[in-house]
Amino acid sequence: MNKRGFELSINFIVILIISIVVFTFGLYILDRVMNKGDMLSQMLEYQFQEDMWEISCTLDKRVCVYPASIKIRPNKIGGFMLGIVNTLETQNFTIDVSETDMPRIAISNGVYWLCEDEKEIKRDKQERIPIVVGVPGGTPKGIYVLDVMVYTESGEKWGDTQKLQIVVPG
Repeated sequence: MNKRGFELSINFIVILIISIVVFTFGLYILDRVMNKGDMLSQMLEYQFQEDMWEISCTLDKRVCVYPASIKIRPNKIGGFMLGIVNTLETQNFTIDVSETDMPRIAISNGVYWLCEDEKEIKRDKQERIPIVVGVPGGTPKGIYVLDVMVYTESGEKWGDTQKLQIVVPG
């Protein structure tokens, strides 16, 4: 039996096993780095959304919506955030979402949900209420507008009517 040939094949097997271990460890480290990058990207996007909210919904407005416009494809959903600032005593505010009656705006017959249609807000506090909009399948492309109105306990309109613009691409 040739001893040099046997030694060569054992060395090859050892090097092959070490190479597989190093390659697997490299893939593991690469996966960890990529996941950290995705998490960091999501955190930055969330922080950006929060900053944009603060810029667009300052305390000098009673009612505000962010974003003012979103693009939603048929059979998909999207969301808005409604902000209400109470400068009165603690009370319940009622939120009403309806399709606009503006001329030349398509009527969607879409689906929209308020997570809360009534919200108690303490004096000099701001609350955020999500509004989720679903676009049914077969909805023609166009711009759809919803009106958001907020009322106090006494039925008095609070703040300006907010317009939610939903763009359905073709």
